[in-house]
Amino acid sequence: MPLSDSELASLSEDLGIPEMAIRILDAAMRLFARKGYAATSVREIVQEANVTNPMLYYYFDNKEGVFNKLIEILFGSMNRLVIEVVESPLYPTLRDKVEAIVRVHVNSGNESPMAVKFIYSVLLGPSESRPTVDIDVHRRDPFMAVLGLFSEAIEAGEFVPNDGLDPLFLTAQLFGLINHHLMLSLRRMELLETLGDLDEAEHPELFKLGALFNESSTEKLLQLFFQGAGELVDKKESA
Repeated sequence: MPLSDSELASLSEDLGIPEMAIRILDAAMRLFARKGYAATSVREIVQEANVTNPMLYYYFDNKEGVFNKLIEILFGSMNRLVIEVVESPLYPTLRDKVEAIVRVHVNSGNESPMAVKFIYSVLLGPSESRPTVDIDVHRRDPFMAVLGLFSEAIEAGEFVPNDGLDPLFLTAQLFGLINHHLMLSLRRMELLETLGDLDEAEHPELFKLGALFNESSTEKLLQLFFQGAGELVDKKESA
């Protein structure tokens, strides 16, 4: 999962990265997400991480090395989770797998919104303001895995798409819906941080927007996708 304060020790152990390096990555991620890559200095990163400049250069060579490692970890961890869902027998139906994919992303937003914000700053921010990185390479494997998932479900008769919708379109729209869901939630967090303490009775619209990470909203997202995408077929009933 993406980095968060409570996961530093376990992430260090799981990935074989020294905890000091994880502290640098975590500090840089937060600064890059808030200020952008170009506006963040090495001095700010080491101060935020409470380490020395030589320590950063020892583990990552330079600021660009920190950025590239973050890309590798954050995209890599999410990609692995999505692919594991697609391949896992724990999710036997298409709906089970799509729900699990949605939850992987929603849980990431809950556990580390700054990591998600960093990812979107890379995906949506100007490429001129950060090191060159081929984002498509990092997104290809999970996209192809979900594309295969829809193709197999349609071929097996488990899912009947609406007219004109093919697996490529369905895959792109699923990820687009998830991204929109997460970005709305992040925007709400930013608004609340800017406005400070608010009375829910006076600003109900913001608090409704902030409920996007809860159980009910996840179910509504799935309903929205499948109602627009096509018809799930219960193989037991059709047998």
